[in-house]
Amino acid sequence: MATYAVPVKIARQEDGLWRVECPSFQGCFVDDPDLSRALANVQEAIRMYIDLYRQRGKELPAEIDPGASVLTLIPIAA
Repeated sequence: MATYAVPVKIARQEDGLWRVECPSFQGCFVDDPDLSRALANVQEAIRMYIDLYRQRGKELPAEIDPGASVLTLIPIAA
């Protein structure tokens, strides 16, 4: 299984839900009250987008780094 570095945005919404989105793929986002579940679900969505791009012979967006050692980059404010 290949791995990819994929940028995601994480934000807490006013309604308390976490929004995790992958701006590289239009419409690829998850809203969930549990952050860990939102992250897991967006990873699955990203996998589906990558598979779809491969099946259609489309080139992945430039900001996605094939061959990186992580699936999703998660910014953490410290």
